Amino acid sequence: MSSIKYHARNATAKFSTSALTINTTNTIATAAGSATGFTSVLKDVTVVPPEGAVELVNFLGETSGFQNALFEEKAYAAASISGTMVIDSAENLELLFGGTGTQIATNTYTRYQYGDSTTGKKRINVGAIFVGLDNGTDAMNVLLNNVFVTKLGDIKPTGTDGHWERGFEAMCLPKDYYEEFKN
Repeated sequence: MSSIKYHARNATAKFSTSALTINTTNTIATAAGSATGFTSVLKDVTVVPPEGAVELVNFLGETSGFQNALFEEKAYAAASISGTMVIDSAENLELLFGGTGTQIATNTYTRYQYGDSTTGKKRINVGAIFVGLDNGTDAMNVLLNNVFVTKLGDIKPTGTDGHWERGFEAMCLPKDYYEEFKN
């Protein structure tokens, strides 16, 4: 059994405002090469792969002393990612949640109003979020493609001497979730 572990310092997180092209010629990490790295520090990141639930269906009678039953497969659920971003001087997932925004004060500010359906200002649903774990020996890559950022959380300080943080959540369809392991 392998004892290789990934530590937080072995992680890379990137996002893209367009979907990544996935094929069998290149790795997910290669596809994410042109994606934008999060400028903010991330913590408490949780990736939830699609869940493939089954439901027990009981029938009349029994076989060998056990109730007649079978499992009914349900459709796979959406994949998701959540975490906390430390607020810094640049937009990150705001670009996916609120589009390009509106330039204000001779392009010195960008204003976002979430829920605007105007072209360029609405939520982007063809983006991608990539998380790569690489400790120099092994690697694991996760990609949520055609992702919807469903929540940009509260903006709050960690304490009087601390920094400001913001939670986030995003999800994608099962067909747009990829996991990849180095052999």
